[in-house]
Amino acid sequence: MDDKQVKNIKSGVIKLLKKKKQYDKETDDMLIDSLIFNLKLIEDSKADILTRGTMVNIGKEVPYYQVNFSVGVFHNAVKSINQILKQLGIEKARASNELEQDPMQAFNEFMNN
Repeated sequence: MDDKQVKNIKSGVIKLLKKKKQYDKETDDMLIDSLIFNLKLIEDSKADILTRGTMVNIGKEVPYYQVNFSVGVFHNAVKSINQILKQLGIEKARASNELEQDPMQAFNEFMNN
C-alpha cells in the first residue's frame, strides 16, 4: 500500500465522519491508523500466502507441514478491520455509498493486484 492509498483512505474516512458530525480527532485518528495498519498486514500476509501457500514445510529431514502463520494473521486482520469499522460507525452499505474512496474499496483494489 503506497502513501497515496493511505492518504486517500484516511482523508475519506475523516470526511465521512466529519460529515456525520462523529469525528473525534483523539480517538478516531488512532482507529484510522489501526485500520491502515491492518490493511497493510493483510497485504503482506496475502503476498506470503500466494508465495508459500497455505501449508508450509517446517521439517528439516522429513517433510512436516503446518498451516502458514500468515493465514492466521490475515484472518485476525480482517476481524480487526470489521471491529474498527464498527467502532468508527461505518457500516458496509454506508461506506460504499458515502465515501469517495472508501476503505473497503481500497482494500479490494490492492487485494486483487
